[in-house]
Amino acid sequence: MPFFPQLHRSLELAVPRLVENPRPDQNDRYIGLLIFASVLAVYFKTIAPTVTFGDSGELITATVTLGVPHPTGFPLFLLTGKLVTLVFPFGDLAFKLNVFSGIFGALTAAAVFFLVRALGQYKSLAAFAALFAGILPTMWDHGTEAKVYTMAAFIVALSLTLVIHG
Repeated sequence: MPFFPQLHRSLELAVPRLVENPRPDQNDRYIGLLIFASVLAVYFKTIAPTVTFGDSGELITATVTLGVPHPTGFPLFLLTGKLVTLVFPFGDLAFKLNVFSGIFGALTAAAVFFLVRALGQYKSLAAFAALFAGILPTMWDHGTEAKVYTMAAFIVALSLTLVIHG
């Protein structure tokens, strides 16, 4: 029984299934991992080495001090970002948080792959959609500097995948 039966039924009507069993198999897990690694490699190649323009500096400062950058305050990003700055020994604080955003951007791309597979689409279409989502200019921009959007996108993609899987 799905978590949200009405949403699950609406998605079933809106997106026709092309595959009988959309549940990920072992190959899907490998493809998802490959997508994660590929997008993360692209982000690492172009990641900002330090503070960038916009909210990045404010978010980095608030994460380190556990302050409030501005409403809404982004508590999940700040707390997990603080943990990242304490655990990982490499780079300065800004670089650590830029990598943190990049990891969530790559996780989002992998979650999009599993989301499209859960909707019953072919692996090739799901992989294309995931790679496309990972390298869209907006996602690429947010995945290479300290921003809250990659974490939010990951949470949305993961939530939709879990709703569809039931």
